[in-house]
Amino acid sequence: DAGISDRVTLLGPDYRDVTGHYDTLVSIEMIDAVRHCFHDTYFSQCSELLCSDGTFDLRGDVMPGQLSAPS
Repeated sequence: DAGISDRVTLLGPDYRDVTGHYDTLVSIEMIDAVRHCFHDTYFSQCSELLCSDGTFDLRGDVMPGQLSAPS
């Protein structure tokens, strides 16, 4: 226990089913998991979940579609 369980809520269900209002959202690796065609839906849902003065932290590993092999 890191001593933060009273301040942090981990949300496991589908992001489209999450309800409520939050002062902070941290999105970890979701930008990689949500297909590009659903990005508008994802970001709209995040916006709906945030309090008016809330913050959104987006974390992800974004890489080019093709990586060259080292020569």
